[in-house]
Order: sequence, then C-alpha cells, then structure tokens
Amino acid sequence: MQAKSPLQEAKAFLARNSARLALRAVPLALVTVAAVHATTNFNGPTTTSIGTCSGGQTTGSLTGVATNSLHGLSLSGNATWSSPVVGLGNCLNLSWSGTGSGTMDTATLPLLFDYTITTPANVANQIWALNVTLTPAGGAGVLSQFTCGNAPSSAAQQPLFFKQREFAVSNYTGLPCTGVISGRDLTVAATQGQTLASYTVQLQITGYWTTTSATQVTVNVPPASSININSPLAPAPSSVPALSTLALGITAISLIALGVAFGGRRNSAGGMTAA
Repeated sequence: MQAKSPLQEAKAFLARNSARLALRAVPLALVTVAAVHATTNFNGPTTTSIGTCSGGQTTGSLTGVATNSLHGLSLSGNATWSSPVVGLGNCLNLSWSGTGSGTMDTATLPLLFDYTITTPANVANQIWALNVTLTPAGGAGVLSQFTCGNAPSSAAQQPLFFKQREFAVSNYTGLPCTGVISGRDLTVAATQGQTLASYTVQLQITGYWTTTSATQVTVNVPPASSININSPLAPAPSSVPALSTLALGITAISLIALGVAFGGRRNSAGGMTAA
C-alpha cells in the first residue's frame, strides 16, 4: 500500500472530525462574546456642578453620557467665571459625578480630552488641573491627576491656587495652560479586579485678577470630543458598516467550520466507486 502524503493525512483527519470541530467552534465564539461584557460599566452623570473656591460669579451647564456600549464615559459642558477680588487666588470648579458597575478588568483606562480655556489679559497665573477619581465598591477612590505645563526637576507644590496640592512629576502633561488644549495617549488608574461603584471628574481652573476690570474666564468642553474615559473618538462615517474584530472572528470561525464539514462530505462522496 502506498503511503499517504502529509497533505492527504491532514485532509483525511479533517474529513473524519469535521462535525466535532464545528461543534467546538461555536462554544469558543460564545466564550469570546461573554468575555467582552465582563468590563467596567459607566452610567451618565447623576450630579454636575459649577462653583468657585473663594467667591465670584459663574454661569454655564454640564452634561455627560455613557458611551462605548456603556463601557466608557463622555463629559462636556461650558462655564464662565469672574472674580471681583483683585490679587486673591481663586479657582473655578467644573465637576461631574456618577455611578458605575462591572469589574474593572484592567489597571488603567484610556483618557483623552479637548477643551478650550479663554483667559483675559488681566488674569494672571492661570493654570488648570484635571482630576479623575474611580471608586471601587467598599474601597477608597483612586485619583489620577493631570495639569498643564512641564514637570519641574522634583515634585512641586502649587502655591495658593490648588491649596498647596502637591503634584508629582508625572502629573505634568506639557500641554498649554490656556487656549485650545488637547490631551491624547493618557490613562487613568483603576482598581483591577474590583467592581466600579462611582466616579468623579473635576476640571479646576485657577488664577487671579490683576485689575478690577469686569472680565471673564470662559471654558468650553465640546460634546464632540469632550473629556472621554474609555471612549474613543468616533471614526469617520463610512458608506459600508465595518464589522468589529469580534464579529470578524466569529464569522471566520463559522466559515471554517462549514467549509470543513462541506469538504468532508464532498470527499466522502467522491471516494465512492460505482458498482
């Protein structure tokens, strides 16, 4: 008897086991689907506020929505701020708070943001800080801080503006302190393996007026890009909907299983000889 080639052996194996391979493919795909849902879930903000540290006048409104199939968060809004006291350090606070659920299955979540701060000429030492706190159920909140400018040679305290808050070198983003501000490739810390209970996001702008001229600091966090946690920007629209990586994987598994089963039946039929 002539020995079969490796290719013939492989075809024979697939023909004999096509049904069993097809049955195994479907449960594997279902396990992949289930794993996607074992991630952090956000609810839209339940509380928003605009306030100051030491008086002054504010206007504006804040909002936010859960995105990325509820696994992400997008926050936006606008505010104006004026302070009647000359030479006194003060700050504007924009705050979003809400609840969450689901296991935080990674140690970090991606962060991106776009906002514009317009600072009048008679406002000095204007800087900003973005503070994100993710709190697990039954645990202490984990704070991630970001501020403008470049890092000093060692940890430094911000005088007066952030009430002597100390920023580590890693908190400085190198981004401008006023104007159009766009942050990318940043992450916020999460307590991996624990359930998300709540979150708080605060954008704080500080400075002081040098004259009594009635001017305003304005802040705009646009809805299109906003402050996004685990929420990538929407891709450019396409005329043909693209399949997700998961959908492509399931489709490929199904096609392979069907092809193997069909090939096995065809080979079996082709191997029969006429009487």
